[in-house]
Amino acid sequence: MSREKDQEYFCEGVAEEIINALTRVKRLQVASRTSAFGLKATPLSNRDIGRKLRVRHLLEGSVRKSGDRLRITVEMTNDEGGFHLWSERFDRQMEDIFAIQDEIAANVARNLELILGPGAQRAMQKAQPSDIQAYDFYLRGRRYFYQYRRKGMEYALQMFSRAIEIDPRYALAYAGIADCSCYLLL
Repeated sequence: MSREKDQEYFCEGVAEEIINALTRVKRLQVASRTSAFGLKATPLSNRDIGRKLRVRHLLEGSVRKSGDRLRITVEMTNDEGGFHLWSERFDRQMEDIFAIQDEIAANVARNLELILGPGAQRAMQKAQPSDIQAYDFYLRGRRYFYQYRRKGMEYALQMFSRAIEIDPRYALAYAGIADCSCYLLL
């Protein structure tokens, strides 16, 4: 929904980070990234999507980016009737994206009435890159990686390398390079 129409990689990256945070919560089953993203452009109803993914609740949202400002709107619905269970808007500076992702995951868990002990809360948190530009290159790299084509892998390697140039301690960018290298060796 951003004015800049090339932001799909960023939106998918935000969604993927939230999925990853939620998968760390015990007793919560989260549909895989591939399954969930595979249905994003389909005209299916919430009920049909819920059945297809075998989930009771759906989390959907939008990301709007204007300059260094973000507005992320997230809503949870049930799959049976598509009724809203929870909705919230997060307006932040781009530099707060990691805090927003963690906050969204915590709100989702809380609204699913999960009891999070200290261990589960720590499990949802992970080391974040120190630079937002490095994170942006990382997300671009992931976007190319998930194309599963040789040319996409080569672009992904470039993006991950640029992330590392900016933040040499950014472990996920190194993991991205490893993923691409494994794919290219096959």
